[in-house]
Amino acid sequence: MKLALELAFAAAVAAGPVCAQLQTAEDAYDEGIQFEIAKRPDLALEAYKKAIRLKPQYLDALFNSAQMLDKMNRSADAAEYYRKVIKIRPQHPEAQFKLGIAYRRLGQDMDALSSFEKAIKAKPDYARAYYEMGVTYDNRMRHRDALESYKKAIKANPEYAEAYNNLGMCFANLRKPNDALESYQTAVQVNPNYAFARYNLGGAYAMMERESDALEQHRILKTLDENLAIKLYNLIYP
Repeated sequence: MKLALELAFAAAVAAGPVCAQLQTAEDAYDEGIQFEIAKRPDLALEAYKKAIRLKPQYLDALFNSAQMLDKMNRSADAAEYYRKVIKIRPQHPEAQFKLGIAYRRLGQDMDALSSFEKAIKAKPDYARAYYEMGVTYDNRMRHRDALESYKKAIKANPEYAEAYNNLGMCFANLRKPNDALESYQTAVQVNPNYAFARYNLGGAYAMMERESDALEQHRILKTLDENLAIKLYNLIYP
């Protein structure tokens, strides 16, 4: 399989990303897929752009172009392509969601929140959109709003360890240590190898002067993330 992909990639490079042999938008799109598989987002983008020139309303090519621009850390350009997708299909939850991420990277938090809301309207059980709304609210120090968003993410996906962890941090910011502790405990129950949740749980125990419980988290954390383990030890013994 690997050899076949390498041969396909070599043939694509030899022909060029916008080679004359490609006669249809679908051919150009397939070329882009091959470049994606070969981890060449720059060449994939050129192929997708040719597909769009041949078929301006080619939704998949527009969406994939946006994703390639995301991978190249070109958030403003990615946002432009996500907006093109949404103009064609307003109820496209993934495009709305990823537009929200792009807006947040550009420092446009209110636009990001609006996009996440539209993603959720198109897909009411969209746990990741609720989660990223929570992250955005947290960035703006709106911890109560973030709290509600994380709760909705968990309702949509009860196994969402990151949402439990962030819920715990919200409770901590709102000076509700017992609720924070319970959230961190659930996070590590869902994902026992979640190092940052282990760190937060150990820190919560340390704040409650539950030294033996904090040290148990430190012991586990040493096997997951040595740097976080050192930070936790310094919390236990400042």
